[in-house]
Amino acid sequence: MNPATSARAWGFESLHAPSSTFEAGAAGARDGFGAEQAATVWRLQRRCALSPAQFAACLGCVAALSLVLALFFWSLGAPLISGFLAVEVIVVAAAFAHHALHAADGEALFVVDGQLHLEAREGLRQRRARLALATLRVVQAEDGLIELRAPGRSLRVGRHAAPGQRSRVYAELKRLVPGGWAR
Repeated sequence: MNPATSARAWGFESLHAPSSTFEAGAAGARDGFGAEQAATVWRLQRRCALSPAQFAACLGCVAALSLVLALFFWSLGAPLISGFLAVEVIVVAAAFAHHALHAADGEALFVVDGQLHLEAREGLRQRRARLALATLRVVQAEDGLIELRAPGRSLRVGRHAAPGQRSRVYAELKRLVPGGWAR
């Protein structure tokens, strides 16, 4: 499984060694920051209830049921219903594809050489940033997100994570950044 679909990559991890999803790219293929040196990795992602195989099987069941219904109504002499069922399957497949594209959205934070590194993923877009710990301020925003402030930039993380997960990461970041946090 790839990092976007492995069950271990879904949700909060605060580890004392890099997680396997970063180790896969630690040789430089996926991670240009050098996560192999990171002591702690925080992942802010939503949890998915279905594995990719279960998700595809669910779509297959919906399509099979629609096919059975289409054949049933066709045999009764109502072929137009088959067309509507075909459109339904196409729309449901598009919705499933959209969900699958965004199932791995989230952020990963890790510290290497006195810098906090951020990798954010949303759909097919990825964003990376480095913030020096010496000038970093960690603030919990009104809406519960974690705001990382450095001179000249401000990044908000945790949009895809549960509130309890964000609180734990915020508390750990507060301890990590000496004197650089505020409420």
